[in-house]
Amino acid sequence: MKKLVESNKWYTCEDAEAYLRKHWHPDNEKNGQYLKMNRRQVQKILRSDIIGTYLEINKKVEGLTDNELFLKEVYGWKSKETFDLYVLDKKNDSYFSKTYTEELSVFPKYDRLHSENEVSIILSFWDEQLGDNEKMEMGETYEDMYNPKLKGKMPYLMTEAYLVALKHKIERREYPTRKLRFEPNAPKKYLKHFLEFMEKVLLLNVSIIF
Repeated sequence: MKKLVESNKWYTCEDAEAYLRKHWHPDNEKNGQYLKMNRRQVQKILRSDIIGTYLEINKKVEGLTDNELFLKEVYGWKSKETFDLYVLDKKNDSYFSKTYTEELSVFPKYDRLHSENEVSIILSFWDEQLGDNEKMEMGETYEDMYNPKLKGKMPYLMTEAYLVALKHKIERREYPTRKLRFEPNAPKKYLKHFLEFMEKVLLLNVSIIF
């Protein structure tokens, strides 16, 4: 656990928001307004991704064809799920279990493009509500190692690998004409990855037509 925490660069909420608003390349900066999604919208994406990942909807591949699986790896996974969260009863200062049924969405991650042990991880208050012991332990490890002073109303902590994937998720939503690739000035390893995706998409379209 300690090695995993040490191997990643971590971002607080405030740092992540600043990163999301900047263009991939400083020469194309738009006064910190490249991505304009507000905090509430980002929170909604994060909540869905965290809960969906915990429920492993992105691992439900049984019955999918290779083409269907590929498209999910490009665009992400969606699934209607029923789950329980531990909710605080402020009046009695205690937690109770509440059942929800929602359509959840998990966006694609690109861990294979990063170095070993650099992986997409987000730690949040949802971990306790989900009973995700592994993430709670990771959060405690991080606190023991770095003694962070987290501020703000969005108590999330995420790795750079996760933040890059989140940025691309938001980018595709705000610039829908670029659904399958990053901006031209994105880091080269991501550009190469999406060029390979584009080649597969072209092959897939041809196979559908013929």
